[in-house]
Amino acid sequence: MFHSPPPSKPAVLRRAGAILLAALAVGSSRPAAAETADDIVRSWLETLRATGLTVETGAITYQPGADTVEVRDLKVTTRSIGALPALVQRTPSVFFAGLAKSPDGVISAKSIVIAASAGQSEDGRISIAIGGLDAADVVMPKSPDVSYDPNRPFSAQLIYLRALLGARASTARIGRFDIAMTPKEGQSVSVSYDGLTLVGLADGKIERVTSGAGRITSTLRDPKAGAPVDFDIRIGSAQISGYDFGAYLHIVDDAAYVNGRGDGVWRQLQASASAEGISVSAGPAEFSIAKAEIGSFELRQFDTPISDILDQIKVDPKYF
Repeated sequence: MFHSPPPSKPAVLRRAGAILLAALAVGSSRPAAAETADDIVRSWLETLRATGLTVETGAITYQPGADTVEVRDLKVTTRSIGALPALVQRTPSVFFAGLAKSPDGVISAKSIVIAASAGQSEDGRISIAIGGLDAADVVMPKSPDVSYDPNRPFSAQLIYLRALLGARASTARIGRFDIAMTPKEGQSVSVSYDGLTLVGLADGKIERVTSGAGRITSTLRDPKAGAPVDFDIRIGSAQISGYDFGAYLHIVDDAAYVNGRGDGVWRQLQASASAEGISVSAGPAEFSIAKAEIGSFELRQFDTPISDILDQIKVDPKYF
């Protein structure tokens, strides 16, 4: 149950982030003492493959003077899930600096830098572009044991989310993020953000997320008239503070329901959120908002677990 409806997030955006989620949540079980920095990267790539991702690379080289490992021509392909096609993400180079590995398989890095990355779905209807990623003081928890079940795709994501409770980063910055989709003939959706910055990821919580200018555009057909209607939403800047994805996990993870029943306890998902310079146009209608603010947002468990329903929705979009 919710105090107010949670913001809707298209499933494909969750898939667009699936590669990053999987990458942060995996490690290797080989003894740290036997591995050099480039060995650590190679074993990390093997654990990515073990989760069901197809991973291909070019050269992997270690630069001792900078204590940096470079992975060239990284290509990661996800599985198709239900109506969502497989995604292929290509990254020309990834730099890991100051790599270390604990005896229990937890990998850390002083920094991870990606100059740019681009992806596309196998059917060509989805494209993704990331204009650079720079993360500092990163801790990537040990890989969870995953046995992929195509009939339970949402539950498989929960395994990674549980592992991400142990992820850490002092900062992570994305220069620009763009995604474009054409779900059906004559329909299109695009989302873009400049300057996404995350501060203070630890223990399943994010201290702050900020973004520069953002824009969402879409073209949909009027179900009555059949004519296309254009939507254009622009935001000058936005910020979310005190986000707790552990609270979200507590709602959707069956394991959090004691004896299969909800506990009725309200948990804070975010402390606050704000956006400035908002303008919206939908066909001939237009309006603008100088600033919008939302305070604490809380949610609580349902009476019974809901992951079975969410699995069915992801497998069959016409479930309802």
